[in-house]
This record gives sequence, C-alpha cells and structure tokens, in this order.
Amino acid sequence: MIADSNLLVGSSVLVLAPELPWPPRDGGRIVLDQLLGLLVSLGCRLSIAAFAPTAGLHDKPAVPILLANSIDEIVLVELTTRRVAVNTLKGVLARLPVKFAKYADPRFLASVSALLDRRSFDFVIADHLHLASLLPLAKIRRIPTVLRQHNVESRIASRFLDRSFGSFGRLTGEGRRYQEYESRTVADATLTLAISDTDAAELRRSAAKAQVGTLSPYVEIRSETPLPTGDPFVLFLGSLDWAPNIESVTFLARDIMPILRADWPGARCRVVGKGPSRTLERVLARAGVELYADVPDVGAFLVPWATLVVPLFVGSGVRIKILQAMAHRVPVVTSAIGIEGLPCRDREHVLLAEHAEDFAAAVHSIWSEPQLATSLTEASSAIVARHFSRETSLRQLAHHLAGMLYTST
Repeated sequence: MIADSNLLVGSSVLVLAPELPWPPRDGGRIVLDQLLGLLVSLGCRLSIAAFAPTAGLHDKPAVPILLANSIDEIVLVELTTRRVAVNTLKGVLARLPVKFAKYADPRFLASVSALLDRRSFDFVIADHLHLASLLPLAKIRRIPTVLRQHNVESRIASRFLDRSFGSFGRLTGEGRRYQEYESRTVADATLTLAISDTDAAELRRSAAKAQVGTLSPYVEIRSETPLPTGDPFVLFLGSLDWAPNIESVTFLARDIMPILRADWPGARCRVVGKGPSRTLERVLARAGVELYADVPDVGAFLVPWATLVVPLFVGSGVRIKILQAMAHRVPVVTSAIGIEGLPCRDREHVLLAEHAEDFAAAVHSIWSEPQLATSLTEASSAIVARHFSRETSLRQLAHHLAGMLYTST
C-alpha cells in the first residue's frame, strides 16, 4: 500500500483531453490511458471532457472494464474541419501557438464550464498543453489544477523550425510564442507533471516559481523471452502522421536501408504505425519496406530478432516505443534525441548514431555480434524494471496529488 494513496480515495477529478485514449494506439494515448488507470488505482472518481470527430461523436466510448465503474461522466465535443479552421484563426489572433489554437473552442469551454458548475471536483487535470487554456476555469473556482506535459513543446517547436526553415523559422516568432505560452501556463498551474526528470528540469528553468514534478510512463517487462528463431529485421514503431516520425521513417527507408543492404543483402525493414499518408506509402513501397498500418497490437513485432531503429531528429519527452522495445528485450539503435529523458548510455543500453552510415553500421554490429545484442538488451530491460514500472508511476502520482490535497485544505 502506498501511504499517500489513502488521502486520495474518493477524490473527484476532471480530466481535459484532446481526445479519448481508447484504443491506446500511440504514445499520447498510451500516456493518457495510463494516467486514468493510475487515478482509478488511487481510488479517484473521474469525469472526462474531450474532443471527438463527427464520426465517433455518438458512439459509445470503448472504456476499459477496469475503468468503467470509476468514471462518472464523459463529455464529448465535436471538432470538425470547419471548427478547426475557425478556432485556429481566432487562436492565432489571440497569440496562441498554431498547434494549440484549434483547441480554443467556445463550445468546449462552455461544456467544461457547465460541468464544473454541476459537479464538485478536487482536481482538474489538463492532458497536454493543448487544453491548458481551460485551466483558468478551475482556478477561478479555487480548484487545484494539474498540467500533464507529454513533452516540452517549446523545445519541439524550436527544433522543428530550425531544422525545417533555419533562420527564417526564427523570424516567424512562432518559437517564441511557444516558449512564452508554455512558461506562462506552467507557472499558472498549481502543479505541472513532466514525463521525465529532464523535461521537469527544463520546465523549472522556464518558469522559476512553478511547481513541477515527474510522472514517468511505464511498460510491462516481458516475463518470457522467445528464442531468436526468425531472420533479423529492422523495425520502426511510431505514429506515421507526426512530422518528425515521417522524416525519420523516410530517412530510414531512403538512406539507411540501402547502405545496410549493401552489406546485408535482403535485409528486411518493417514500419508499424497509424495514419500513413498515400505519399509515405509510396515512398516505403519504392524502398522495399514493409508497412503495417493501424495494427491493434504492436507486441507481435517486438521479437528478439528485431532491431528497433529510431532516427529521430526532432522531439522531446520520452519515446514510449523505445521503452516497449527495451521491455521486450529488443535491441535499439537511435539518435541522441531518441534517448532524451531515458537513463541510457551508448553501447551499454543502446547504440547511438546520427548519420545513415552509422545507423547501418550499428544494425550490422547487432546482427553480427550476438553477445553485443544480448548485453544491450539485458542492460536496457533492467533500466525499464528499475525506473519505468507501474509501481514507480503510482508512487509518483500519489505523492504529487496528496501533496496538493494537503496544502489546499
């Protein structure tokens, strides 16, 4: 039993989310689904307000059985293409970063306000910076607020603008808007929960007086490791509708795989993820890369004869897919940005690379040196067990929320 958890039994929590997390098919949904599960494990009662596409607005939400009895209400607000355009224009005029402007929806604001008026809440949690503009609704009602940060958004924006547009990107002022908005929002929240100690430290630097803690994601360690009986293959896991992942998988297909196949003829590459465009499908097909789109469970691909390759050059937070690979004892080759937020070291837990030749050489080393692969996977699975267990996350959340509850009473 976690000592702090007793204080939270029966607490009523409102969670604001860009979308419902079920099925949890990408990193953002997985992190939100975990947050909801942890809150229920601590004895909290939940209400959820989220956006939904027109097609799913009237469908019954696919709430997991273990959560269903602890959810009092789910409020869904339609987000159409037209509403996105209108909201974005209004949000930009109000100096919101473009990425978040589309969520500044007056109907969503009215729905959340009505929910706050008819129910009593002990906490209001905004999942992502996307919905943080609604936290003042709770603040004026003297309800403690929590901002759940999946990334340091200003860092992603800065890296993306620099990489895509160079000095012109800085001239747009968009990066500065991200930083100002994020710093202001973190400072205004009662508590901000970052996804890693690295992100927490950066958020504290940007908002000196803010209360910032860490709530790590978690993964389950595979208890039994199947024998490596298959032919080795390169694996990429990730949302294929996110620009940094599109860049990564295109670089993998066009630049890394031809070099690897020159030394390892017939080397296979499998890309697994949701939402690929037709253009990306054609790029992968021309490169001889196998695409598995929108699969319900990536577990079937996390086998010991796979090598996860993550050539990520824009990002922040923690890569859930890398943690999943480590938990399944799959060796990982990635960039320095790929292991940000993870207590990993090159050649001890992963192999690091930045250029196509280095990625190909690292994969070749893993495939040709079984002892290296075993050493990496044993060390990385131990990292997961030590730092990214459900018990660790539960203790972190209980400690932070109980502290808020204590200081507010």
